[in-house]
Amino acid sequence: MAIDETVSHGPRMYAGRNFPTLDISCLYAATRFSQYITIKQPEVPKGAVAIGKIEEILKAKSAEVVGKLGEIIPLLEQLENENPSECEKRLEGLTSETYRGIKSEVESTYQTLKSSGSLDEDEENVFKSFLQDFNKDGAQMFMYNAIHEGESAEEDNPMLQQLQESRQKYEEAHTKYLASAEINTPEGRAAWQIAHFGGLHFRRATRDGDKGTITVNKTDLERHLEIAVADGLQCARETALIENPAELETKAKKWLSTEMNNRLSQGLEFNLFDAVSVRKGDDGFIYIRDDEREPYTVE
Repeated sequence: MAIDETVSHGPRMYAGRNFPTLDISCLYAATRFSQYITIKQPEVPKGAVAIGKIEEILKAKSAEVVGKLGEIIPLLEQLENENPSECEKRLEGLTSETYRGIKSEVESTYQTLKSSGSLDEDEENVFKSFLQDFNKDGAQMFMYNAIHEGESAEEDNPMLQQLQESRQKYEEAHTKYLASAEINTPEGRAAWQIAHFGGLHFRRATRDGDKGTITVNKTDLERHLEIAVADGLQCARETALIENPAELETKAKKWLSTEMNNRLSQGLEFNLFDAVSVRKGDDGFIYIRDDEREPYTVE
């Protein structure tokens, strides 16, 4: 039995026994799971054009509000102590100005599109609903959110910058990792999540054992497989519109059970989902131990 330990960005290669790889890594499992996944395209919401136009107006107004507040905040801070009523009056004035500005631009956009004949009934209903429901209380909440978002996006926030840089590096490494197996696709990303979060189930289970190891029989192992795949699928569905979850879950469990049992029947120890190692002991029980691995590095 020859094992090549030098392979990077992937599982150990295994020569013999008809296995493409000895380990059932997240990447290896994802290449199989992705074949069973059907991703559906998100439905275009009714009134999408009107929604988009209103969002454009609100985004522009948000930046405008933040700019105006930045200019008058020193004055407002002074008035808050010296003349609270004047401070409140100034804020009320800005709120009214914001309200009128948003309402006017939305109304103007609506009338222009309506005159061109490019609006269907759903688009008209979106505009009408916004113009009817948007009031000064809404404008005040809009201003509050604009200030909050402006503060959150401060470029001079070192912690925020560091988090953004770390996230970008992780995404780049992960994309390269999936591309190495030609599954940098919506299906491939969903498939990888099923395997990754399924592995987390097994790792959590080992924490209940002695020195990070649990002992199970075949029935218990199948139960853990079912839970792992179900957990992984649930997490994947939070970010992907999977059209065939029931069929996918059945096929993924069957494939995984077959892969694992084939290895166990030949006395092989292997890593599962970059999370745990699995082997069958001489006593007939199956031993699962914590064996977390990092399949790729983030520089």
